[in-house]
Amino acid sequence: MQIDSLSRDRETAEQRASEVGREKRDLEAKIEDDQEAYEEVIAKQKNILQQLTALQADYSRANETIGRLEGENLSLKHEVEEVNQRLDQSQRQSDVQSRTSAMEVTGLREKLELEQSAKHRLEVQTRRFKESVKRLTEEKELIERGDGFHGEPLRRTMKNTRSQGRVGRGGEKGTGRQ
Repeated sequence: MQIDSLSRDRETAEQRASEVGREKRDLEAKIEDDQEAYEEVIAKQKNILQQLTALQADYSRANETIGRLEGENLSLKHEVEEVNQRLDQSQRQSDVQSRTSAMEVTGLREKLELEQSAKHRLEVQTRRFKESVKRLTEEKELIERGDGFHGEPLRRTMKNTRSQGRVGRGGEKGTGRQ
């Protein structure tokens, strides 16, 4: 009985050992599968971390580029504003110069008209003087030839002509060029 009991206990113990061995193998296989899955998860996590690090670096570079471009944009806006201000100032100066030039041109035209009218008056006076000189020369020649009866009126005419010539020249000096 004891032997039977020991034999049964032994069989039970062997069955139990066999079951435990199977469970152990199953658990070891499961642990091995879990270890492989864990290693895959760790590899994926490392890969994701590398990608995340690369993305963060790209993000930082993009932020730096955005900041630099915003700075350049602001700088360009200031430059455009300065150029617009200079353009406005240049246009105002151009307008002032244009008005000044127009006034100068008007002044020069008026001066030219005065000069032309003065020239015309001088030409008329010169023509009259030449006519008077010619007439007087002809009368003088007549007097020298002996036509005495014209003498006294001719002298008065010459005297009047001379005094008119002085008045004409004196009057012209008053309205002459300046």
